[in-house]
Order: sequence, then C-alpha cells, then structure tokens
Amino acid sequence: MKEQNKILKTLRKAFPASSKATQFYGEAVLNEMRDNENLKQEQLRQLLNQGTLLSDRLTSMGKELTQLLNQRTLLSNRLNVMNNVLTQLMKRCAWQEHTINSIFSLLQNHVALSSQDSDVAHSDYYLYISRIHELMKCYEVISSSVEKVHCGLRQDGGYVQIKPYSRTPIAYSFGIGDSISWDKQMADEGYQIYMYDHTISSLPHSNPAYHWKRIGLTGGEESDEMKNLSSLIEMNGHADTNGMLLKMDIEGYEWGVFSNISSSLLEKFDQIVIEMHQFTNPIYMKQVIPALETLNRTHAVVHLHINNHDEMMYCGDLSLPFALEVTYVKRDLYQLEQAAKYILPDMGLDYRNRPLGPDYWAGKW
Repeated sequence: MKEQNKILKTLRKAFPASSKATQFYGEAVLNEMRDNENLKQEQLRQLLNQGTLLSDRLTSMGKELTQLLNQRTLLSNRLNVMNNVLTQLMKRCAWQEHTINSIFSLLQNHVALSSQDSDVAHSDYYLYISRIHELMKCYEVISSSVEKVHCGLRQDGGYVQIKPYSRTPIAYSFGIGDSISWDKQMADEGYQIYMYDHTISSLPHSNPAYHWKRIGLTGGEESDEMKNLSSLIEMNGHADTNGMLLKMDIEGYEWGVFSNISSSLLEKFDQIVIEMHQFTNPIYMKQVIPALETLNRTHAVVHLHINNHDEMMYCGDLSLPFALEVTYVKRDLYQLEQAAKYILPDMGLDYRNRPLGPDYWAGKW
C-alpha cells in the first residue's frame, strides 16, 4: 500500500488539474498493482500450504522408515535366533554322526570277535592301538606335596594338571582360537604366557602377562608365519631357561612337532598338556608312534581324558579315540607308579568337552 500511495502522490503532482483520463489511468495502475499483490499473497499461501503438506509427508515417511527399521531389526533378531538354532542342530547332527560311527565300530568289532576265523589281535590296526597304549601308560604321582587340579573352562579348552605346575612361571601356549580360559588362569596365578596362533587376528582380551604373536608352530621347514619351538624359545630369550610349562592344541599338527623335536628341548618343560588329535586318521598315523616315543623318553602320562566331540574306534579288547587330552610330567622330577589299567573319567576333575553329549570311557588301556 505504501508503494501505491507513493505512485498516486507522484501522479497528482505531475497532473495537478488531473482529468478523468488521468484519474482513470491512475486507478487502473493501482488496481493492477493490487491484483499483483493479491496474486503474490495467494501464491505465498499456496507455497506455505505445499510446505505444510511436504512437512506432513516427510513426517509420515519418517514414521514409515522407523517402522521399516524396527521390522528389519526384528527380522535380523529372528534370523540370529534361527542361525543359533541351526548351529546347535548342526552340532547335534555332527555329534550324532560321531556317536553312530562309534557304535558301528563297536558292533563291527563285536562281530569280528565272535567269528571263529577272526584274528583281530594280529591285525595291523590292533598292533597300532596296542603300541599307543603301551607308550601312553598312565602313572600316578606319589607325593603328598602335589595335587591334580582342573585349569581353564570346565569344558573344551580346560586341562587337568599337577600343581605346582612348574618350577619357572613361564608358559608356552600354542593354539589359542577364541578360548583363552587356560591362559587367563595361568596369568592370574603369576605366569607369563607366550601365546602363538597364526589362525586368529587378535586375542579375545588383553592382559599384561600375555605375549601373543600371529605365528604357528611347525616341526618342519620354517617361514615368516610358521616357526619351530626351538626358534621361538630362542627368540624370547629362554634358551637357558628350564622348568617351564607347555600347552598345545594345534589340531593334529602336534605329531609333526613331536616327531621332529629333541629330547633336550622337551626337558625344558616340567609339564606338558596337549590335546592330541587325528589318532585314527591315516594321514597322521605314521607320525603318531615316533612322536609318542619322543615324548615318552623324557615325560610320563599322568592323566588322560577323551574328547567327546569325536568318535571312538574299537579293535579287539582295545579302544582308540579320535582326540585325547593328555597331561605329561617330567619323569625325573617325580616318583611315579603305574596307574590302574582301566581309564575312566575322573568325576571330580574331568568335564565333557561337549557339554550336551555323554563322556567316553577309555576302559582297558
């Protein structure tokens, strides 16, 4: 309106004795300006309405997006639950397969023994198992100053050991995976743990006592990723250190390590705990006896426990598991007496590696 009044005053000054034509022209100009202003106001109202509609639509889309995200989270949670259920089913199926294999082996063996033509005791497989049993005779430590204890998880990853564990609080741990319960307990009891596993990118948690490297253990040719035990001991400045502790769980590669190791190197360890694998796998069977002979020269078995994740095989009156947890002690440190011939799980110390499955009994050993 201010602009219109200004124009009207300008016309009156220019045409003091304005005629009707002049007045008509001025009113026409003013009317056009009023129409333009009304049009702009209408356009502004439309824009504001459109802005309100757009804002409402965006709010509605935000709600829809939130619902979609919630649905996606719900679906993801359901998928995780289904995946966990499927994983458990697969584990159950795997264990059932091992159980069926064990039962089949037992029945097959029973049929063979029932046959008058059977000569199981002279078969290569029977002689192989018999030699393993001979090299892994179990002994009792005769001393009131030591005791057997369970270290680590009360399932897979835990081991039975003689306590005191060793004269020097240094432990070498090979094969870490995602379970370091044993390493943690040893660290809590004052040990420095030298940990090696080339199959993981990091440890599940840190500890000032952990000295971890992404290196694997081999009994053969070395590389940047794989080293011999002697090289690692020298690397850590322990070449002149004795009375250490060794733990190993390397999925069958232990046979190559122990079949190519010196007795002088093994004598650096007061106690060795191992999960031995692949006893019944033809790929490793040629290495098993030489490895056990090497261990047997300096150390004696004081505890055996069968890993129930895998099958048991039977031949004649002997049995052989696929995997076995073994505790060795240095022979010259203890007074040893041969244990009973029948090896059963010690209910106060042994725990099922697979909690949902029954434990195996080694029986006659």
